[in-house]
Amino acid sequence: MGIRDSIPEPLRRTFSGTNAVHAATEAARRFAGGLGLGATEASHLAIVVEELVTNYYEHSGAGADDTIALELSRRDQELVLTLIYSGPPFDPRSAPMDGTVPARGGGAGLKLVRSWASGIDYHQTGGLNRLTVRLPLS
Repeated sequence: MGIRDSIPEPLRRTFSGTNAVHAATEAARRFAGGLGLGATEASHLAIVVEELVTNYYEHSGAGADDTIALELSRRDQELVLTLIYSGPPFDPRSAPMDGTVPARGGGAGLKLVRSWASGIDYHQTGGLNRLTVRLPLS
């Protein structure tokens, strides 16, 4: 069985613990490989997943036992990435981008996500956040 056959679409996984960021990023890379995406598109997907999952664990108050669900699919000429997680509401579309990027990042990841995305949707219901990012395929 080739890698294309080994990655079901859509991909749905949950992650938690100290390895969550790495595991989610690797799942995104495998998904991209399974679709036969080019290096740039695969890298963009992996970086977006890494940035958003990192933000969840670093800024939402999530602990090592808290989980984040990742869904990846391809729709026409876009990759669709959805994260579902508990915690306080945070809409990355409305986060201020004041142009300053402190040494540790300070919004650089969200700037990348915004610049690469063809669309970002967010809502919170029932205590769960649902963030969907669409990335264009060339």
